[in-house]
Amino acid sequence: MSTQIRTIKEILIYLDTANESENVMIKQVFETHKSMSPGKSGLAEFHFWANDFEKRSRVNKPLGELKQEIWDILVSEE
Repeated sequence: MSTQIRTIKEILIYLDTANESENVMIKQVFETHKSMSPGKSGLAEFHFWANDFEKRSRVNKPLGELKQEIWDILVSEE
């Protein structure tokens, strides 16, 4: 499992189980997310590439779903 996917799963588990204030949780998720993408790149730019379209689609689908789940969590807090 890639480091990014593992970290995203850890974030989701943290959000489901944390007993901390909303501000503390947001800061923790932000710091964890930031650690995934040093420099200018970010999770939104991360994807798996293979010349085989079927394989590329199969591998990128769960990643896209995790990105969407994180996005939904973040925008629901506004």
